[in-house]
Amino acid sequence: MDKPIAYVDSDIKSLTHIFNNLKLYYDLSIYDNPIKFINDIKEKSFSIIITKDDLKPLDGLELLHKANQIVPNTLKILLLQKGNSRKVISKNFYTLHFTKFKNFGSRIIKKYIDSFYYPNMLMKEDNNEFPIIIGNHPLLMEQFKYARKIAPYLENVLITGETGTGKDLFAKFIHCISDRKSGPFHIVNCASINPTLFESEFFGHKKGAYTGAMESQEGHFTKANKGTLVLDEISEIDIISQAKLLRAIENQEFYPVGSRKVSKVNTRIVAVTNKNLKELVQKGKFRRDLFHRLNIFNLHLPSLKDRIDDVESLAKYFFLKFSNKYLLAQEVDIQEEIFPILKKYDYKGNIRELESIVYRVFALKNSINGKFTVKDFQDFITDIKNNGVKKDKDISLKNYLYQVQKKKVLESLVAYQFNITRTARHLGMSRQNLQHLIKKFNFKPDFYK
Repeated sequence: MDKPIAYVDSDIKSLTHIFNNLKLYYDLSIYDNPIKFINDIKEKSFSIIITKDDLKPLDGLELLHKANQIVPNTLKILLLQKGNSRKVISKNFYTLHFTKFKNFGSRIIKKYIDSFYYPNMLMKEDNNEFPIIIGNHPLLMEQFKYARKIAPYLENVLITGETGTGKDLFAKFIHCISDRKSGPFHIVNCASINPTLFESEFFGHKKGAYTGAMESQEGHFTKANKGTLVLDEISEIDIISQAKLLRAIENQEFYPVGSRKVSKVNTRIVAVTNKNLKELVQKGKFRRDLFHRLNIFNLHLPSLKDRIDDVESLAKYFFLKFSNKYLLAQEVDIQEEIFPILKKYDYKGNIRELESIVYRVFALKNSINGKFTVKDFQDFITDIKNNGVKKDKDISLKNYLYQVQKKKVLESLVAYQFNITRTARHLGMSRQNLQHLIKKFNFKPDFYK
């Protein structure tokens, strides 16, 4: 169980909205009296202390030094005002610039807290070892808290929800805060598994086991041994292979193809699907016993339209993520009028579609300066209003086709992470033709490779 966190600020109104958000995640107490806080430290057993450098009557740094004498092993975070270059370097003592923290809300402070609770997490923004879950809608928070609760156990988990709602992210989160965090995290796309090769793919094979088996190969279960095996799109496994999968999950053992020696593993299964497995069971398309074996713990992630207020925090995160990756901007200035517009959109692709929208804006932006306005969304705003390509009755066929082609090319570039070769192959054209279209549509060349 996570121990309580304290936030101390004599000007408590300045960041109340951010710390009210953090209350949804953690057991957090807010103090507006530094002296009272010092008197409560021993009694409350705080694991993390957060404060600002401009406290009254105590300076924030002075407060943390006093706290350090009483509880030296707590994590301490000092929020610095703009222009303050003070650095504090000691164990479990961090500083954050107040302006950056204020601009991006609780996301940054949350990474520090989670790094303390779960030491395997690195503090880098581009770290892929620990997922970032954005949003504070009650529907999301319910599943987030449940994930934290079940993570320490070894039983299997079933995560359901529409495409693009973050199911793989939650699977990774459960792995990273479990006792298996030091083991492998292995994802299998079950939709890509050929039924005739199921046993070889999952259980491995020995050299010469069949024609073409030129060397021995480990299966997915072995690759995930002592870790977590994520079965993405579990509903796509055929009914015969489901029986083989069930036996391996139940017994945690199997025979590699071409071997008479049993292989034993210790693997936690996290199954992921966007389909209703109960309905598939009733239709005879999914084994009932396998369903119950997977459904020990169940998380169901809400669609983005069901938590539409999270669009703003998600969009800000994607702006920052993409800016750090391509623009190298220290700060991103986002016009507030953008967010009410984005909240009106019907996100059939959920979070993944919102991320695609932000990427699209970066690719089409006329200037690279870290500032984004409604004007940058001008083409996309038209898409929102018309739910697709412009429907002006006076538009010419030539312009209509131009818009359709431009939209398709950009969506494909985003889908294939701006890789020219893969995008061209997907669109059924040569690299040269795709590069011609990129120039024609005035897409920024810095993104492509």
